Amino acid sequence: MNYKKVFCLLFFFLTFNVFPQNIIKPYEVATWQGFKSGAITFTFDDNTPNQISIVLPMFNEYGYKMTFFPVINWGPNWAALQAAAQNGHEVGSHTVSHPGLNTLSTDQQTAEYKNSQDAINAKVTAQKCLTIAYPNCVTGNVALLKQYFIAGRICSGTIIPKNPSDFMNLSSFVCGSQSSIQRTSDFTAKFDAAASSNGWLVLLIHAIDSESGYSPTSSAQLKGALDYIKTNDNKFWVSTFGNVARYIKERNSISISESVGLNNNITVKVTDTLDNSIYNVPLTIRRPIPDGWTAYELKQNGSALSSQLIESGGVKYITFDVVPDAGDIILSKSSATDIKQEKIGSVPSGFSLNQNYPNPFNPSTTISYSIKETGFVSLKVFDTLGKEVATLVEQIKQPGIYFSKFSIQNSEIASGVYFYTLRAGNYFETKKMMLVK
Repeated sequence: MNYKKVFCLLFFFLTFNVFPQNIIKPYEVATWQGFKSGAITFTFDDNTPNQISIVLPMFNEYGYKMTFFPVINWGPNWAALQAAAQNGHEVGSHTVSHPGLNTLSTDQQTAEYKNSQDAINAKVTAQKCLTIAYPNCVTGNVALLKQYFIAGRICSGTIIPKNPSDFMNLSSFVCGSQSSIQRTSDFTAKFDAAASSNGWLVLLIHAIDSESGYSPTSSAQLKGALDYIKTNDNKFWVSTFGNVARYIKERNSISISESVGLNNNITVKVTDTLDNSIYNVPLTIRRPIPDGWTAYELKQNGSALSSQLIESGGVKYITFDVVPDAGDIILSKSSATDIKQEKIGSVPSGFSLNQNYPNPFNPSTTISYSIKETGFVSLKVFDTLGKEVATLVEQIKQPGIYFSKFSIQNSEIASGVYFYTLRAGNYFETKKMMLVK
């Protein structure tokens, strides 16, 4: 046995946190969720007031998720951070006291990592604190950091490649008055560079507008940057620092296999080698629709799995998002038009959002809507307090009539009135539905 070769391979896998994919043809896994060209993450350090009062509502309006890195001893707004986490935003560690980590002993570093993580997990119960932004971008003891976190952020000013070599030293670009990224055009240039390189852009933002804090960023310029992303939504996946790191690790350790059973039903297994309690971000997968099929059904654990039938390069692909190790997926041929396909109707004369059916409902209901022109479409469900319950659609769609199923999968969702909202171009409409358990 060539022990030297074995050792080198083991060293590579352990060092780079990458395990080989095992994906049978004809399946493909997207580099970034939704088969987008690049990933973008907005991180906000120090939990300044305007991040909560101005920027958070802006991101909520666009449907994009952001990452907060508060310093524990600087009085974070815990109630606001808890509400943000419940809406899908991330809260990571920026340590307890913002020290120079390279000046601390091992015990002192341990206290900074553990105590900050424990404080966040106690106050922000809607998530787990698993990422860290190093004070002044100086990394501490990496072996020690890996005991607490899955990824760490520095600020070396480079776009992260699609397969990072070191998850504990992930680069970012400082924004605002003390950097070269100040205007909307500065942001958009970086966005396009990330898409062109198929990479991951992480932005580091501190103060907002005229508030006290390091390198203030204009909220107006930031809004312009978000407008650009929304206009070019087919290119950019915007997500939190932790979720993009998770996605990469899952993507690089995924296994996909299939077997054909009775009635030509196809059983698809999607697994990985990671801790399922941490790594649970949906991966985007596609396969060509089998020859002779015009419609299909896709189910996981007996429930319908959301999917789209999308044509690319003359090939029609069944495209879906799935969390590895969440159960077998059954793909079967359907003789009827399947409401889970991408487009099922003729081009409509206008935009419309129809009443869900059935209503009241339990455990699922169907929402139909029409799109008259190609553009970004968002369909979301909210409770009576305005809290987002589910995102049913968030992508570019062609003109057509669509159907989307809303299923109650979380037992904590109570009976009562809910609202569903459609945004498409300048069109906006909300309707009411009722869940009766």
